Amino acid sequence: MVKFKINFKFNKSLLNKLVASSSSGVTLQRIKHHLALHPVHLNDLNKSVKDILSLGIAKYNKDLDGLLLGYQNIKLAKDGIINNDSCYIHMNLEADFFCV
Repeated sequence: MVKFKINFKFNKSLLNKLVASSSSGVTLQRIKHHLALHPVHLNDLNKSVKDILSLGIAKYNKDLDGLLLGYQNIKLAKDGIINNDSCYIHMNLEADFFCV
């Protein structure tokens, strides 16, 4: 069985218009988010963070209590942490998330 990944991407200007409309139900929330990055992601950290966040678009996000529609203004924490014997680098970021 072959699995296909479909990446959704919503237009940022449309999302901003929906946030401005009181009847759309779309909100913009600035929240902190935690990521566990594999060392391979360190080759291009910016692209990797965007790729990981993009995998959550059009899916329910419990931190947002709704469907993630997009994100912008990503700010990474200065330091990552490696816990115990895990190879994953745990990083925090802050971003604006569009959700409904």
